Amino acid sequence: MFKKSGLILVGILIIVAMIFWVKFFSAEDSSPTAPLDQKPLVLPPLNAPKQLSISGLYVCLPSKNTSPQTMECALGLMADDNNYYALDTQKLSSFIIYPTGTRLHISGLFTPIEMISADTWRKYNIKGIISVEKVNEIE
Repeated sequence: MFKKSGLILVGILIIVAMIFWVKFFSAEDSSPTAPLDQKPLVLPPLNAPKQLSISGLYVCLPSKNTSPQTMECALGLMADDNNYYALDTQKLSSFIIYPTGTRLHISGLFTPIEMISADTWRKYNIKGIISVEKVNEIE
């Protein structure tokens, strides 16, 4: 009697061990995994900062506010594509103060307004800020 129940117990243990082996150590793993040496693809945001070279007029930036214009004047560029850009000239060793209406060619890193956290610039109707690396007057 004990021999028969012992054999049944051993049989059950063998079946459980086989199921465990097949489930966890099977060579045919159906879960999709990347190879260990492959890094995941990371795409930059659509509005990531990028290099930009653009020409236009040095002007007071227009306010989004529809009330009468104040005496305040934040200087920027009205580009030939009719978009406005704020200019950050901190990277330049020196910056000539140009009179408004001067045609300039600006090169630098453009950051779209959607990526700027400071509310200071959101009151202006601009596409973004150009961190100016090079500026030339166009005659």
